Amino acid sequence: MITSSGASTGSAKSVVYKIEPSGAGDVLWESRDAVAFALSLGEDNRILLGTGQKGRIYQVAAGQGPLLLAQTSEGQTSRFVRSGNQLFAAASNLGKLFRIGSEAGNEGTYTSTVRDAQTTANWGRLNWIGDGPMEFQTRSGNTSVPDSTWSDWSAPLTGADGDQIKSPQSRYLQWRALLKRTAKSSSPRLREVIVSYLPRNLAPQITSLSVLPAGVALQSAVQAMQSESIPDPIAAEAIASANIGTIPPRRVYQRGALSLQWQAEDRNGDSLEYSIFYRNAAGSDFYPIKTGLKDNFFTLDPNSLPDGRYVFKVSASDGLSNPSALALSDDHETEPVEIDNTPPQVTADPPRLTGNSVEVLFRVVDSTSIIRRAEFQVDGGSWKSLFPVDGIADSKKEDFKVTVTLADSRPHVIAVRVYDSNGNVGSAQAGANIR
Repeated sequence: MITSSGASTGSAKSVVYKIEPSGAGDVLWESRDAVAFALSLGEDNRILLGTGQKGRIYQVAAGQGPLLLAQTSEGQTSRFVRSGNQLFAAASNLGKLFRIGSEAGNEGTYTSTVRDAQTTANWGRLNWIGDGPMEFQTRSGNTSVPDSTWSDWSAPLTGADGDQIKSPQSRYLQWRALLKRTAKSSSPRLREVIVSYLPRNLAPQITSLSVLPAGVALQSAVQAMQSESIPDPIAAEAIASANIGTIPPRRVYQRGALSLQWQAEDRNGDSLEYSIFYRNAAGSDFYPIKTGLKDNFFTLDPNSLPDGRYVFKVSASDGLSNPSALALSDDHETEPVEIDNTPPQVTADPPRLTGNSVEVLFRVVDSTSIIRRAEFQVDGGSWKSLFPVDGIADSKKEDFKVTVTLADSRPHVIAVRVYDSNGNVGSAQAGANIR
């Protein structure tokens, strides 16, 4: 009995059950890849199974793994038809009828699907596990379907412990096996083929780089496992790589902090490490800040650089997964960024009295960044917005005029606080009273 999408594990596409007279059922075969369309009872009560996986026909027996008997030239083997002592397999896409012989031949050939290395690769050794005499050939090319641009089939590979693939470098590879039966041996059986290759290293790519607003610091959301506690360095690297980027960093306020955050990818799946550099916006030479960084973010500590304009560069390297001679990297630079940890300087001119009205001019100067906004208060009251004399806060030097009406002759205090574009605050105050 064949069932589809009802496997014993719940994840197989097809399952073949053997039903006992008592009604109990045992799984003879199941597959997550192939869809079974037809079955027939062959010699020695072995089941022949026709599938939709390149029309392959398997032989299935209790207590044994499936044995691939044939692969047709069509998409599905959809039905078995018996006529006398002859067994036929009906195929679809396209429709064809194949005769299944009762005697095995002395030779048989199996051709693999085209294998994709994702990029140009150097081919290593081809190893196989099986019983009986067999030999292999390979061919390679740069199209997903073999055509005239592919290499010819190579000379046979016959080494008992595998053999070096002789096909040229390329993205795609295909192999075929010739299985032979001799008078002194039983039918050969191929169980597994392993192709080793080294893909061409591709440079990592930094796909985005952003500078967060001043004062935003980034912290790891979880505490990464320390590699020193894991004796196997490969396992430690795998665990560390699995943690990177899975949870975004936490954002916290830290006065004067400057944070960089980026995204990077590597088409080879290599582990990446990052280095951070800086230069003066008017200069050309970069200097290192941090190397060997595994996180895809970095917060520059306040006051680690003098006030000024800087350009930052992030470099991504795949040197963790490649020899130094083959390692590649990618760089990405920010736009000029202002670092300013110095508050604006605010001074107050002497008050000017007109009746019970007082006017105070506050002069503001910032050495690095632009003045963004100002507020004033009288006698510790609520803060109120204050615009510069020229109407727009857009330069490093601004004048702010405060005019208030005093209700009585006692001393009063007028205070002003000013913010620059990096959030630094400067303040000043002036006293006034009506005589």
